[in-house]
Amino acid sequence: MSRKPTTPIFQTGDLLIPLGDSLDAQSTISVWDFGALRFYHNSSGRQTALKKAPPPSSVFIRPREGTRERKLLRQASDVLTAALADERGGSLTIAEISATLSSQSLSLQFADGVLRTLIGIGTLTASKDKSGTIRIKLSEDARSRERRRAYSASFANDLASQSEQLGRLIGHGATVGSEREELFRALLERHVPRRYHVATGFVDGLPQQFDIIIYDQIDHAALLRTGNLVVVPSESVRAVIEIKSTLDATTLADALEHLQAAMFIAGDGPPVFRGVFAYSGIGARAISKAVRRFHRPIEDDTPIDDNTPEPVFSIIQMVNAVCVLGKAMVRTTFAEMPPGSDFPWVPATVTMDSAAGRSSQGGAFFDLLDRYLRHPYVGPFERSTLMDVVRGDMLSSEVTPFYTNEDWATPFLILDDGAAFDDRIRALSDWLAGGAWREEEVSP
Repeated sequence: MSRKPTTPIFQTGDLLIPLGDSLDAQSTISVWDFGALRFYHNSSGRQTALKKAPPPSSVFIRPREGTRERKLLRQASDVLTAALADERGGSLTIAEISATLSSQSLSLQFADGVLRTLIGIGTLTASKDKSGTIRIKLSEDARSRERRRAYSASFANDLASQSEQLGRLIGHGATVGSEREELFRALLERHVPRRYHVATGFVDGLPQQFDIIIYDQIDHAALLRTGNLVVVPSESVRAVIEIKSTLDATTLADALEHLQAAMFIAGDGPPVFRGVFAYSGIGARAISKAVRRFHRPIEDDTPIDDNTPEPVFSIIQMVNAVCVLGKAMVRTTFAEMPPGSDFPWVPATVTMDSAAGRSSQGGAFFDLLDRYLRHPYVGPFERSTLMDVVRGDMLSSEVTPFYTNEDWATPFLILDDGAAFDDRIRALSDWLAGGAWREEEVSP
């Protein structure tokens, strides 16, 4: 009887963290495969080859990419670095570190491994003070990253105070609304690449006026431009955004209906970004519920009127993001179904939250928008922005499918076995993550 093969304890690419080290002298062990696994001890900038593997009980293996534990490591790292950046004295004791990590529901052993890993890879430093107490600080690189993250997290937050001042000074609802659109337009204009112009106006061929249109002004000229009011060719458009002073279920439904007209705007590139940005209003769960209601299935007795649902029938149909400043950030996606399901995906809303509790909603909204503004489309996305650090801090805290069964996918299964649809979703996801644009695979 053959014995079932076991997964090796160590794998090439692993980073091992010796548990016997003092924290102020924490080392690491790298694992590489040169025909057989080799182990290299890294300490104080020097690397030494080990004659054999360390005992498994003597090391913490940094969690591997794609695992739940790696996600927990990143989350704990964000919480710790934020706490240290906010600490007036710039350092914390081991007891204070443990108290900070206690909110993450980590075991004592895993929390110790996280702390040692962050010291070993240089995110944190450990040193003894005059009393012999070990104190933990941010490394210079980590402190610089936290400064960028603090700025990125506060992106658009100034809009809240400016909006409040407008309301007090002007008071007239329609005027305040238009001024808030201008505040947001001016903020975007300062941050989008120079290739693009941020305006309000019309897309040729559509009757609706959009609060915000972002279009390519290098390769395309506006058909009409008076100040920041434009009429632009559809192939130039990269984003349309609706702005709301206060968002509720009704105003969100109106905005979603308005943005439906822009669903098929596209030139020779990827689909355009469509979003809703609000200065105040409902929270993430209410947003998610309203988006799902907008895309609910059509029943036999559904009346055909302004409230007729818009069930999902295309990978580009759903609005990309809904943001309430300082309160909520909800994006849409296709959630992967469990193995064995008749159809591999289901439309869903995703609530985005900061692992460290920052008010990063505005930054996360702009980060997603920025991924649609890449140019050229076909190559990998390598442009770095201040929002990169926000992306690492934002977690998908709640994923809610639109539909409870797979009947919604019937039209796709009539056309094919779902494989083409699967390819299109993966191709679009890969592009948003920085991969090359594959138009033949991502057509609606």
